[in-house]
Amino acid sequence: MRLIRLLIALLLTGFVVRPSDGMELDATPLGAVVIDAGHGGKDPGAVNRWGVREKDVTLAVARMLRDYVQRESDIPVFMTRDADVYLTLDERTQLANDHVGQAAGRRPSVFVSVHCNAAANVRAAGAETYVYNTTATDRRAARLATRENLGQDFSLDFIFADMRKRAIADLTTRFAVRVQDELVAGAHVEDRDVRGGPFYVLFFSAMPSVLVELGFLTNRDEQARLATVAGQRALAQAIGAAVLAFGTHDLEAWREAEGRDD
Repeated sequence: MRLIRLLIALLLTGFVVRPSDGMELDATPLGAVVIDAGHGGKDPGAVNRWGVREKDVTLAVARMLRDYVQRESDIPVFMTRDADVYLTLDERTQLANDHVGQAAGRRPSVFVSVHCNAAANVRAAGAETYVYNTTATDRRAARLATRENLGQDFSLDFIFADMRKRAIADLTTRFAVRVQDELVAGAHVEDRDVRGGPFYVLFFSAMPSVLVELGFLTNRDEQARLATVAGQRALAQAIGAAVLAFGTHDLEAWREAEGRDD
């Protein structure tokens, strides 16, 4: 079954994430936005000494992001979880791929996984946006990927997913840059740049996918902002603005560039 799902996801790549395959783009060219609130249920994620749990922050921001996109556009939005429930990493990507295949048709979609950071250095602060890469950008990125992957082994499925990711690597990077720039400019967070790492949910999602680390729960000032409605809303709106800008500008530019290459 795993192999069958991967083959289906690989085939979906040609229909979901390649806007140059003869389709028409309109004012809202995105087929769907999939929002993945990290952790949940029995998995709280990072928990700081003030009692703030990552799973609660990610769900709150994910809901606000959904509301923003729905308010500002007619793009379909799907959440992998909309309650305090536990999902495996495999369930998250399968839900995302199944929904996009049904809702988006031939139009490209995006996947945003929302997380909070933690570090031994209590002064560490800022937001990071990750794309899939077989090699982590640095040691900290490698440790973060290990923590978020929850011990999931995906080495046997590498060939299929790697082919898919290579096909949309440039487009995914454009999306990640949009998200990171909007977080810095719109939510006024410290810029920790776009990074790469071997994240499971990015590896198996059959669309341009990013994992956003909103900030550090281990930083006194940053965790206080992450725990407030105002702080969560600012982050959600920044990501939402990036999603809409990506759909409006980057997909069209990518299609035109591919047309010139043909």
